[in-house]
Amino acid sequence: MRPKFSPFSARNVAVPISRNRQRHKFGSQGTVAFRRQRNAAFFLAALWNGRPKRCQHLITEIGVDVGLDSFVALSDGTEIDHPRPLAKGLGRLRRAQRRLSRRQQGSRRRRKATVMVAQAHRKIRNQRAAFHHDVSRWLMNRYGSMAVEDLNLQGLSRGVLARSVNDAGWRSFFEKLSYKAECAGRDLIAVDPRGTS
Repeated sequence: MRPKFSPFSARNVAVPISRNRQRHKFGSQGTVAFRRQRNAAFFLAALWNGRPKRCQHLITEIGVDVGLDSFVALSDGTEIDHPRPLAKGLGRLRRAQRRLSRRQQGSRRRRKATVMVAQAHRKIRNQRAAFHHDVSRWLMNRYGSMAVEDLNLQGLSRGVLARSVNDAGWRSFFEKLSYKAECAGRDLIAVDPRGTS
């Protein structure tokens, strides 16, 4: 399916915007933000005023344990594997960074190589964010109350397993879980991690 394009003018410049995804809208339209990233990608974000519908009330409870072997292990025995986007995209990222290091400072080819490095980083970041959204929404739809470990994420991200911890992106996952729980009327309880595993 080809994306539809609609004209958008910013400071008297018309830019085509891809609209290949439909979002559920509620309330009235508020502010609109338009920005361009370093890799020449344009983004349009629209804010809608209003409150989303509450999800149905659930009384099921679950314990959520994050890990490096499996991304999430639930207290009922369910395990969700981790896609490891950084480990899979590391080859592409290394090649792009090597190409960038060979380019002459201030040249047009160096600017192009910088865009390629930014695109490799963006692909990894988007894959991780999409996975976090999928898992957090799946948990919201199934459970009414969730208990998660209150981990020292800053300390873990500086240790021996820093690359694996940062690849998992636990902080980002907990943030998505938190705001979705608040929006859906679910309970999210932080538990002391000592003695939980």
